Amino acid sequence: MSDPMPDSGSYTNFLEVDLELCKSDSSESSDTESDQDSYRSNGSSVALHSEPPEKRPCAGLPAAFGTWQPGLFVPAPFHFDASVSGLSGAFSLPGDPSEADCFRLFFDRGFVSLMTQHVNAFGDELDGSGWFSATEPEMYSLLACLVLMGLVRKDKIVDYWSTDPLLETPIFSQVFTESRFLLLLRALHLSSLSNSQASGPTTEKHAAISHLQQRFAELFHPSQELRICKSLTLHEGSLCPQPSPPAEPQRLGVQLITLSDVATGYVLNFRTRLSTAPSDEFSISVTMDLVRPYLGKGHVLYSDDQQNSPGLFRLLHSMNMGACGPVRPGWMPNFRASLGRQEADVLHTDSLLAVKWRGVEDVFLLSSIHGSDDFGSGGKEPKCVTDYNGKMSSGEHLQLQMDYADFGCTPLRWYHKVFLHLLGITAYNAFLVHQSVSQKRLTFHTFQLDLVSSLLEQAYPHAGLPGLCGSEEDCPRRLTGRHFPQPVPRANGYTVYWCHVCRHSGRRALQWMKTQFMCAECQVPLCVAPCFEDFHTLQDY
Repeated sequence: MSDPMPDSGSYTNFLEVDLELCKSDSSESSDTESDQDSYRSNGSSVALHSEPPEKRPCAGLPAAFGTWQPGLFVPAPFHFDASVSGLSGAFSLPGDPSEADCFRLFFDRGFVSLMTQHVNAFGDELDGSGWFSATEPEMYSLLACLVLMGLVRKDKIVDYWSTDPLLETPIFSQVFTESRFLLLLRALHLSSLSNSQASGPTTEKHAAISHLQQRFAELFHPSQELRICKSLTLHEGSLCPQPSPPAEPQRLGVQLITLSDVATGYVLNFRTRLSTAPSDEFSISVTMDLVRPYLGKGHVLYSDDQQNSPGLFRLLHSMNMGACGPVRPGWMPNFRASLGRQEADVLHTDSLLAVKWRGVEDVFLLSSIHGSDDFGSGGKEPKCVTDYNGKMSSGEHLQLQMDYADFGCTPLRWYHKVFLHLLGITAYNAFLVHQSVSQKRLTFHTFQLDLVSSLLEQAYPHAGLPGLCGSEEDCPRRLTGRHFPQPVPRANGYTVYWCHVCRHSGRRALQWMKTQFMCAECQVPLCVAPCFEDFHTLQDY
């Protein structure tokens, strides 16, 4: 690629963008992004100062950037081949795919098998917890329950197993016991045990993140307009179990930055970002990594002010990608100071249009896809502002639909919250795939309910769910209904019997344990714990 911006030239007195092109080795960026202000491509590194110009000595702008001036501006068109948009051919589905079939395009058997191995590795480290190995069907059941928990909101995890008539949701107790679910959730991680022990959250390469990033990009080709959105902070607080050294600032939270298709809302790529203390630092590395596969194809990007700067938009323009978004005032040229309400001022260079619009408050926006004849006059809002608000507001609406289980007051690790949010995004992408290949027209809410039923039916038919069990043999009565312990009745002078599970268990060593209790419904002697629970929740106890 030819150098889009030279190293020297004359300078203006209103904006500094210090751009350096230097030769260096390419390096892979980690999946968890930090605030780096560099982008490496083909051995070249493009670095921008991270502070706004008002916070650094003024040095000006290279002449190759052009001079900001008033007057007519007509943007160069970006030619895009719309015939390639839509689902790719990198997958196969049956003629009338179920919701679970579409979901398994992302959480396929190979990936869930790897997840199961990681969960079992972490579970084996939970000494004295009663852990036993998880299976693939059990992992699919766990995913189904987590999706459902995003729809059925409760304040604490334990509320999903409550028998209070005001809170009771029987489906969860029919699939998992509370203790088993909590053990699986505790053992659920984004990476393997060796990676987790070898590196911290800012450096390790997470298997779940890498897999979903690859699958999201493979299965869909976007339309011309793309959008970068940031979620609210998913986690606030410590990210590591060990305290940080005094010289190292404590990290405050995890943020998810997504690249999506404006027309459909399909999420194409994402990055997790560990945020430090609030600052004015700007970064182009996240933006360039997200859009790298779509450079040179005529796409148009809408992005918020955390990624935007004239240098970034100029760089994207040189790579045949348009851009539009708000920019902080420190990066903008000197506009007229005296603007009335509903009035705009416009300046431009050879490739960029800068707009100041005074509505309820001042809005500063930069665009390489709008012309100067599109800005407001007579109280009319500029077209670039209207377009940006429309594209980004639809993304905020979609984020509200992608609800995920947060368990209210129950504390979770940062990787749990990231995984739950990615699970919600995956469910939405699967919904869009289903809408494209199926004749059924569903709302996203209905799709999620059908997805939960379909996953449980395909992956775990013995969960004891009404309507999902094939026969009495497949789903014994002991796995359904209401069961309560009671003292063993006195018979022939005996009030103690051998526990049925201890004598017949296939999951642990056989024991001869006496018990004074039995199930009132099944009339089977059982230890109160854990045999009573195992007998009524496990097909193969």
